[in-house]
Amino acid sequence: MATLGLAGHRAARWPTLSQGQRGRTLIARALMPQPRLLLLDEPATGLDLPGREQLIGALEELGRGHPWLATVLVTHHLEELPAHTTHALLLREGRWSVRAARRA
Repeated sequence: MATLGLAGHRAARWPTLSQGQRGRTLIARALMPQPRLLLLDEPATGLDLPGREQLIGALEELGRGHPWLATVLVTHHLEELPAHTTHALLLREGRWSVRAARRA
């Protein structure tokens, strides 16, 4: 919960959480059995810019703290990819290409 920025919301009820907090709560719940693979389908959909930035930061922290965890993230927006992204599969008009991510 702390990694996902939810430490202060441990006792919060679901209806009182924002959409971003709910999404991060679902990710935290998915991590409870300590999986080796995390699948995220459009996790930033419906979030405002601060919520999206908070989610991306939480995913970056998760990647640093859990290097064994493989994450597959589906998005229409490349700016939503966490900095630790190593590979990307890009689709355009039904054709795909695989790219190794290069970060400066």
